[in-house]
Amino acid sequence: MGGSEVTRVNRRVLMVGTLATAAASVASPALANMTLPQPLVWGQSVLPKGQAVWRVVLDILDTPWTAQYEARELGFAVNKTIPMRFTDQVTGTSARIEPWGAIFTRQGTVQQRETISKSPGEYLRIGLVSVAEGKNAGGDVLKHTSPAFTVPTGEHRIGIYRVQPQRGTSVTLPHSDLPKLVIVEQGSVSVTGKKGRVDVATTVSNGTQYGITSSEGAHTLTATSDRAMALVVMVGHPGV
Repeated sequence: MGGSEVTRVNRRVLMVGTLATAAASVASPALANMTLPQPLVWGQSVLPKGQAVWRVVLDILDTPWTAQYEARELGFAVNKTIPMRFTDQVTGTSARIEPWGAIFTRQGTVQQRETISKSPGEYLRIGLVSVAEGKNAGGDVLKHTSPAFTVPTGEHRIGIYRVQPQRGTSVTLPHSDLPKLVIVEQGSVSVTGKKGRVDVATTVSNGTQYGITSSEGAHTLTATSDRAMALVVMVGHPGV
């Protein structure tokens, strides 16, 4: 799916973008704090001009016989259910993304996303988009739109990390001049930033209700439940 976020293209596509399915780092019981692990995936890109927002959309992953080729916006796709295949128009290659894996896409990448099964699945579209596109879920389920913030010009690194601190332990987040996005995949965490502490929790009932926050100047993330797991999305400095 993807609705108006995308442009439908009726031709075969090929895969682009850096991708990874690295396992998340887990805090040792002996440690009170931990540093942010290596990113699941990161990319280098020019950011939207002027002001932008973080947007999170829950999207349905199409089956091979229904998947369409679509022009994507700058950001990440995070697989939540069954194995996915990403194919991109430019390179002619495909890649398989396992559950909990992620892929980076540049603005305008024309890409097909499909399950490697007969059943549809779910994934999260995480985008750094213009303010005008902040509420546009493209026909899918909008989960979060952050407050607007001014982005710098030039090439910048954008990374997505997964952390799994034990209850009561904290993750030290690196500095960024822009607000960080925190998506709680399971359990609950607290995020301490420039405006104080924010508690965020995800619940699973009739569908997953993700706890999501964007925090300016965020510097620590603390697990407040057992088996807490969260994604942290952030923009670094040019060349970093």
